[in-house]
Amino acid sequence: APGQHRVGSATGAAGAVGVEGRRFELLAGFRRYTAARYLGLTRVPVRVMAADDSDALAANLAENLARADLPEGDAVRVVEQLQETFGWGVRKIARSTGRSPAWISELLTVARSREEREAVETGKIGINTAVRLARLKQAAPEVRDTLLGRIQRGEQVLVSDVPRMEQMRGEPSRRRRPKI
Repeated sequence: APGQHRVGSATGAAGAVGVEGRRFELLAGFRRYTAARYLGLTRVPVRVMAADDSDALAANLAENLARADLPEGDAVRVVEQLQETFGWGVRKIARSTGRSPAWISELLTVARSREEREAVETGKIGINTAVRLARLKQAAPEVRDTLLGRIQRGEQVLVSDVPRMEQMRGEPSRRRRPKI
């Protein structure tokens, strides 16, 4: 049917590959597929499934998010698109990408906070700094605004510059101490 694909993913690899007279479209695992071809492998494990255009796009986005070298701004956009466009929840995104649900939740926190998101996308701050800043939106807006002002002026703001929520409430830090 139009818009219907037979696809695989390189948990295995997946792609426009002919097998016994049939043609398949690779949606995920491009790097693994390329590496297998480079090594001269003629067989690789793949998962074949039927997918419409929407499923194919979602699978490709999830594959990109699984990449270790994906820039943080791109990761924020991908997670938001998987949730908003495709209705994927945090756990589904985490399972599909091999990432932790906590990391996915942190990316969504940044995606929903315009100033922090822009700072991450432009490379002014890292994702951990952005997450801490976004969490200050309700608890300490004046501290957040001061730090965002520093970022906008081009000053460097590190994660260590942003107070943790427990510090804001006067609670002792819950950070684990190394065992001696």
